[in-house]
Amino acid sequence: MTRSTINPTRYRALFVGLLLLAGCSLGGAIIMSQLTGRHPAESLIFVFGAVVLALLGALARQVGRAGDRAALEKIAKGAIAVGALLLLQRIAWDFYGPQMLDASRTVFRPSLAFLPFLWLAAIVVLQSRAALRLSWLLWAGVVLIVLPSLCWYVGLSPAREGVAAVVVWVVLANPLFMLLLTSLPQYQEQIDQHAAEISQMRERTELMDKLAESERRFNLVLQSLEVGVWEAWVGPPEGRLWTPRFYELVGYTPGELPATEENLKSLMHPDERDAVWRKGVAQLRAAEIMDVDFRLKTQHRGYRWFNSRAKAHHGPDGRITRITGAITDIHEQRLSNDALRMAQAELTRLAYRDTLTDQYNRRYFDEHFQREWERAHRTREPLALLLIDLDHFKAYNDHYGHPVGDRCLVQVAALLARGAGRSADIVARLGGEEFGVVLPGTSAAGAEEVAQRIRAQLAEAAIAHAGAPIGRVTVSIGVSVTTARDGPDTAALLDQADKALYEAKRRGRDGVMIYGSNPLTRTGEHPAG
Repeated sequence: MTRSTINPTRYRALFVGLLLLAGCSLGGAIIMSQLTGRHPAESLIFVFGAVVLALLGALARQVGRAGDRAALEKIAKGAIAVGALLLLQRIAWDFYGPQMLDASRTVFRPSLAFLPFLWLAAIVVLQSRAALRLSWLLWAGVVLIVLPSLCWYVGLSPAREGVAAVVVWVVLANPLFMLLLTSLPQYQEQIDQHAAEISQMRERTELMDKLAESERRFNLVLQSLEVGVWEAWVGPPEGRLWTPRFYELVGYTPGELPATEENLKSLMHPDERDAVWRKGVAQLRAAEIMDVDFRLKTQHRGYRWFNSRAKAHHGPDGRITRITGAITDIHEQRLSNDALRMAQAELTRLAYRDTLTDQYNRRYFDEHFQREWERAHRTREPLALLLIDLDHFKAYNDHYGHPVGDRCLVQVAALLARGAGRSADIVARLGGEEFGVVLPGTSAAGAEEVAQRIRAQLAEAAIAHAGAPIGRVTVSIGVSVTTARDGPDTAALLDQADKALYEAKRRGRDGVMIYGSNPLTRTGEHPAG
């Protein structure tokens, strides 16, 4: 198992999660030591869990460096098992301990609120099906602890505070949460797989293109004395010679098409005749070698691509006296090369495009933003960045479903592209419902104008959003601008725009925040949402 097979995101999530769970267990031991009426074993259980999780974290670091994915999954299962045992014993104590006899206390126990962390840990670090099976097993354990205790002590009576909340939380909310989380890694893995396939296809295409070109030139060297040989004397006297194979390639006989310069030019495609002729003459004068591609009109097969390679011979005075060369039919190779180039261009487009919205993706955004920043740094022109986030989009997906949410993202992305306007401006989907817009040569005032135009177009589109306070989809926009040669770099600009976006969210959403003034300037006030 090589290191490349380990998903870095899953590895980091496992390592950080282990340390976090260890810290939580240690904190649980401290809290238990301060409670009255506790059992001494409870503190010891938390201390034991903290030690085990810390050891697993150290082991995970070593295994991750070795690139052993199977061992990492075993560690993940062990960590989840320790966390599950700690949580299950806490839940069992809550629902079978003395506090259940106290009718003045609510039946809903804080321990239940930590269940989603186990589901999240399982989904992040394990394969989707294994994680779901483990989650169902843990959930069944919680149900077997909670429901019998409720029946025994309170008879599932709604008169006891918290009974309904416990039943809904354990029986309904947790299964829905598990099913939702299970779909996320599958989506991520599909994206990673498609990106890897596109990268491999690009590499194969480039290699095939190079091999095709090498093969064409290699065949030309081997066959130049056997196919399509021609010779021209500059004179005086002037004259031309075309071999029988030359005539076979173009489909004529010597009687139908005498070997003259005028007849050769008449066969060449009119769109490129003059340019190819000038190019050939210039090559012969500069390097004595001519190598040009062009189309000739054949007798029975229409226009076909040929390559002509020739060498010039000089007289005593240095003037060209004779040119000897050969033509080769490269029509099929040319079509194949053209198809390969088109495929390569399409693969490049796919590698830099978001598959859902057809806008640029994060990879292209990072590269383009760096180039524009370097250009602005050289020319001292302003450069603006917009970070745009759809407001309440989780609620949108929850209400309408993810397919409708995807259509909403596509519609918003198109609106952003129209709002940016100029060909130099680019819109990229950075992930989820977040977009970035790079505006070269744009000041803060110009960036604000673009941002407000985007909000206005989105308001005009009036995309319904039942989960939003104003009933339609809105966006929050953070703006950062650099104008000085010693201004912030790309990472700092992104951070500034992100802070402005966060401030726009904090102040009620559906607004534009411009970084750079103190306090941050908000434009386009709307009711909070």
